[in-house]
Amino acid sequence: MENRERQLIRLARTNSSRKDLTELEQYEHRAMFTAIEAGDVERACEAAASHLKYPARRLTLYIQGV
Repeated sequence: MENRERQLIRLARTNSSRKDLTELEQYEHRAMFTAIEAGDVERACEAAASHLKYPARRLTLYIQGV
């Protein structure tokens, strides 16, 4: 694996271990689960899209920080 990729993985793991990010991820997972459990397809899709959007932003910050 290239050095830059290793740096990104290390940064992502470090940041994912932060309490505030872990709580955010748990909230996002709960929102998806609750919507699926309720059979609310639209809300489940919105929650999943939101869940994917924020990690993408964090990854962008990791890349900019490397």
